[in-house]
Amino acid sequence: MSARSRFAARGFVVCCLVSLLRPLAAAPAAPAAEDFSIKLRRPSKVGERTLLTGSYQADENTVVTVASIENRQEKHAIYRFAVIHKVLAIGAKGNPLRVELAVQKLTREADGATTEVLKAGDVIGVRLEGHQEVWELGGAPLADELKEALDGIVEITADDDPTDDDVYGTARRRRVGDSWPVDARLLADQLKQKGLPVTAKDVTGTATLAGTKSVQGVPCLEIRLDIELHDVKLPIPDLPAEVVMAPLTVRFTGVEVLPVNGVRDMLEASLDFRLPLAANGTVEGNSFTLRSELHRVTNAQFSPLS
Repeated sequence: MSARSRFAARGFVVCCLVSLLRPLAAAPAAPAAEDFSIKLRRPSKVGERTLLTGSYQADENTVVTVASIENRQEKHAIYRFAVIHKVLAIGAKGNPLRVELAVQKLTREADGATTEVLKAGDVIGVRLEGHQEVWELGGAPLADELKEALDGIVEITADDDPTDDDVYGTARRRRVGDSWPVDARLLADQLKQKGLPVTAKDVTGTATLAGTKSVQGVPCLEIRLDIELHDVKLPIPDLPAEVVMAPLTVRFTGVEVLPVNGVRDMLEASLDFRLPLAANGTVEGNSFTLRSELHRVTNAQFSPLS
C-alpha cells in the first residue's frame, strides 16, 4: 500500500471514530446521584402516639468446665409486642423525658410454649431521674426481662445528653453508599450510662446510607450502623476472686428506616447485638473455664397514630 493509501486509510478510520463518538459527546451527561440530608431524630410533641410492633429474641449459649467436667446450658426466648407509645413530657429541646406504653400484646415464647407476660391494657411508665431510666408497672419496678425486651424501642433523653444525630449523624448531605464515622467519645459516654464500661479509644463504628425504600407509602432512607467495642471489661456479679474475665469484643449492627423528608421519626428499626464472654481460673482448687455468648435481636415497626 502506498504512503498516500495508508494515510487515506488512517483518515477513514479517524472519520469513522469521530462519527461514532460525536453523538456520545453531544449526549447530555448522566444525572448526578441524588444526595440526601440525614436527620435521625426530630423534636417530639406531648401527646404524640405511635403503635410499636415487633419482636425481641434473646439467646444464650454457655459452657462451664470444672475439673474437666463440662456443663452446657442454652436459653432461647422470643418476645412479641404491640404497644402504644405516648409522649407525656418533653425537655426544652423536644427530647422525650417521660412516656407511657399501653400494652396491646406482650408474649414470651420459650420451651415450646407461649406465655402472656403482660395483659392488654397494662400501662408501663418510663421516665428519667437524672440520667437514669426508671421503668414501672402499676407503681412498682418493671421486671428486668420485660425492660430488656422493650428497651430497644423506647428512647428518652435528657436535654444535656447527646442525640442520635450527635452520635451517629452527619452534617453533610450523603448519597447511597456513603459511610461516615460515628462519634466514638459520645458513644462511649452513652454506653457508660447504661453500665457498659468503655472508653473512646475502644470504640470503632461507621454509619452508612445503605439504600432507599418505601414504607407505608412513604419514601425512606435506610441507615446502617456497624459498631465494635474492644477490650471491654464487664463486671460479672458473684464471680469467684480466682476467676478472671477476659477482655471482650462486643459487636452490634443496626438499621433505621427514616422518611426522606425528615418530618416523621423512623418507621422501622432492627438491632443485632452479640456479647461473647470468657473466663478462666480455679474454684475450690479445681480448674474452671467459662465460655458464653449472648445474642439479642430486636425488630420493630413504628406506625404514627392520629
